[in-house]
Amino acid sequence: MRKKLLILALSLLLSGCSLWPFSSEKFEETWTIESTQLVAPGHTFKRIQLGSFFSKTTHYSVTSEQELALLLYKNYEAGKTEIPYVSEADISLQRVYLYLDILMDVPFSLKQGIIEYKTAGSVQYKTMYIRIEADERYNAEVHRVANAVIDSLITENMTVTEKVEAIHDHLVKTIAYDESVLQLDLSRYVDHPSFSAYGALNLKTAVCSGYARAFLLLTKKLDIKAGIISSQSIQHAWNIVEINGEWLYLDATWNDPIPDVPGRVLRTYFLQTRRRFLSDREHQFDVSSENTLDAEDHESFVKYAYSRMSD
Repeated sequence: MRKKLLILALSLLLSGCSLWPFSSEKFEETWTIESTQLVAPGHTFKRIQLGSFFSKTTHYSVTSEQELALLLYKNYEAGKTEIPYVSEADISLQRVYLYLDILMDVPFSLKQGIIEYKTAGSVQYKTMYIRIEADERYNAEVHRVANAVIDSLITENMTVTEKVEAIHDHLVKTIAYDESVLQLDLSRYVDHPSFSAYGALNLKTAVCSGYARAFLLLTKKLDIKAGIISSQSIQHAWNIVEINGEWLYLDATWNDPIPDVPGRVLRTYFLQTRRRFLSDREHQFDVSSENTLDAEDHESFVKYAYSRMSD
């Protein structure tokens, strides 16, 4: 049975204000991520100031949708949900969202707008801002349960493969696929818990994106490199994870078929190469476009996001 993936709506917000009230900060030409970080270790993001019009605002200069998505994620990790930026590239907000979704373990949406400086009714300068609006209502509860799961499953002498196997098996054993969601008008239930790690870990019921986000959250806590793969063409989500330098796929949802049988764990879709994973002719990636990501887009982004840049 096909599993449903919620694609959150992106909203576009235009601003005609003279200056968006960003907080002032000491200007530094670059922001370099510490080499000890799991995501974007050693990556450097370029900062610029745009003259007297924006003297209190530090902008980022970005060259691609991948870079903007990674920049948004690192700002979100640091507690900043809104950034101003400039770019000469043709940036697709939808593709930025899809790249960012690979790394986010909570549901979210993006808003983008224009910052303008006007004098005598004439626009003198304009830049862009982008904002993450994440659903963090259950963060404390879901992290408490996630930590308890890690404590109960993982030991120090486990290999990465054994840790991934333990997480996968726990999700399949403890979660029941939420069939009721299939009857809902999803456009009216964008905040349904079954699409979140909270639904999967705390409520023990979820759809594919809930399984995938729960897996990502748990692997992050173990410093294991992983991401979420989404396909609009089959309305489904699964995971990609790095094992001994190789990126492999797993689908905890399809390893937990309907009807749910407590304690049953399948390994049909567990740690497979892309070629083998797609050989079932059921899983399909989207074709790359302005609004979609294909297999190469997904894999190139996880490699980019987790790669260690030289100092």
